[in-house]
Amino acid sequence: MPYSDSYFDIVIAMLTLHETPNSIRSPIVGEMARVVKRNGRLLFVDYHPGPIQFPKGWLSKINILFFEKIAGREHYKNYKNFLSCKGLAPLMETNNLYIEKEKIVSGGNLALLSAKSNTL
Repeated sequence: MPYSDSYFDIVIAMLTLHETPNSIRSPIVGEMARVVKRNGRLLFVDYHPGPIQFPKGWLSKINILFFEKIAGREHYKNYKNFLSCKGLAPLMETNNLYIEKEKIVSGGNLALLSAKSNTL
């Protein structure tokens, strides 16, 4: 990103990372961490690998699968890979971030995370 280090108070990725190939997910999170201020926050909203709760989670999952499939073959492949790689948590660990707050919603289908750097 064309911003200096520690430029933003908050950086948000909302339903973005699951759309990208696995090879660039961690660099994206790393770049987000680079541009957030020392006491800033990184906010993430993306799909969660589960467990999925019955019945609400199952109904949500059907809708999610429908829209992820109609978004195209490559998009669906990235979505499936994101879930098989266990979603957001490993990306936080790889980029030396700790999860400050986490909320799982939509019957287990979505994760909302607030993260900070472990190097503070």
